[in-house]
Amino acid sequence: MYRLIKDRTDQFALNTGRRPRILLTGSFAGHGDCVDNLTPSAFSQWGFDVDIHSSGQTHLQTVRTALENDVHAVIFPFHCVNLDASTARAVDLLSYESNGLILSVIWKQAPDLVGGKLAKIDFDKRLSLDHELLPSLSHLLARIEKNERDRQDPQNILKGIVAGDRRWIAKAITLVESHHPEDQLLADQLVAKILPRTGNSLRIGISGVPGAGKSTFIESFGSMLVGMGYSVAVLAVDPTSVMTGGSILGDRIRMKQLSGHPKTYIRPTPSGGSIGGITQNTRKNIIICDAAGFDVILVETIGVGQSETSVASMVDFFMVLLVAGAGDELQGIKKGILEYAHAIIINKADGDNVNHAQEAQKVYQAALSIIQPDSPLWTIPVLICSSLNNKGISGIWQTILDFRTRLDSCGELEKLRHRQSVEWMWTRIEEGLKKRFYEQPNIKIHLSNITDDVKNGRLSPTEAAFKLLEFKE
Repeated sequence: MYRLIKDRTDQFALNTGRRPRILLTGSFAGHGDCVDNLTPSAFSQWGFDVDIHSSGQTHLQTVRTALENDVHAVIFPFHCVNLDASTARAVDLLSYESNGLILSVIWKQAPDLVGGKLAKIDFDKRLSLDHELLPSLSHLLARIEKNERDRQDPQNILKGIVAGDRRWIAKAITLVESHHPEDQLLADQLVAKILPRTGNSLRIGISGVPGAGKSTFIESFGSMLVGMGYSVAVLAVDPTSVMTGGSILGDRIRMKQLSGHPKTYIRPTPSGGSIGGITQNTRKNIIICDAAGFDVILVETIGVGQSETSVASMVDFFMVLLVAGAGDELQGIKKGILEYAHAIIINKADGDNVNHAQEAQKVYQAALSIIQPDSPLWTIPVLICSSLNNKGISGIWQTILDFRTRLDSCGELEKLRHRQSVEWMWTRIEEGLKKRFYEQPNIKIHLSNITDDVKNGRLSPTEAAFKLLEFKE
């Protein structure tokens, strides 16, 4: 059954430009044994992009998550759905506002549903999982694919972005992330039209070692900002499985307070296997949120250590989160990422870890003394905070404001944006050259044979590369 479903989702991605994206609600979010093995991990293994929603959220909060993440379907476990007025209202909102979103309920037994607007995935635990689930998911994918082919009018998306409508912001980001050639062309045209409307948002990149508490920090930091009256967009990148192509997108669960605030927009994005944890489309997503009028845009990376520097070329301020007490402190960061950082933040400075954080602060300050910072106008600070206790968070925000004021006063901030535009151009050139290389007829004819020659030792990698590069169109 696994291979049959996986083949279907792979074909779906090939046909539509993106993987089927679903929102699992209720006890699915806790990876519980809600309906046998139908957990987020299972759907991810089948090649779905999976958003998970905490069981403590209301139906209306589910509506918001579904619309902002632009999912194809919302799936409820059977015992988490009460067919009351609240559910009916949520269903009506989703049906009206989402323009084709499918709601599905995995039922132990399938009763009549509210207004007939919910699509049933019939599932009886007494029967074979293979027998029941495959036709149900195949039917769901067929319905999703039919809706996906009804492409949105770019003019409506443009108007929605300018108006700050989260539904259309979500549609725009989906358009950008699609691999379909038509969508890529429309996305480029859309970004070109909204680019003149950008430049007012403060863009902040957040990276760090795994386990540094990036999501918890964003929850605390973002909540402070919206409390001060700022509107905040969070672009979070989650890893994509290189084996299945699926992803589990659970950032909203780790940002419960922030995700429920009306002045925030949180969009988790699958990395798609991008090295460094930042997708090639993150720049465009930043532009979309900027044009939509958000005051602060936070870009959270997967967190892959020293290779995570690409986000620095997209933001105004780049911070690296670290934790103390995890071994050799200098192994937490390397020279490459230090040269790009505008601040080092030692998180989790609470409880028994406060002394360790203070010791680590001294170690990092000593290491930074021999590093040439990105800007001669700025000395990289090492700050301590506790996201759990909200200590030191306001000081970090003040540091960012000081940085922006200092660079803005002498025109450096504008120059930074100009350099980023040039870097973006060269990135697109490199992407275009790579694409044209693979599209050459001679490459398509000979690539497989030359690859076999390298694999079997008949041709060296260097000779093979030069031979391929010498082919003419």
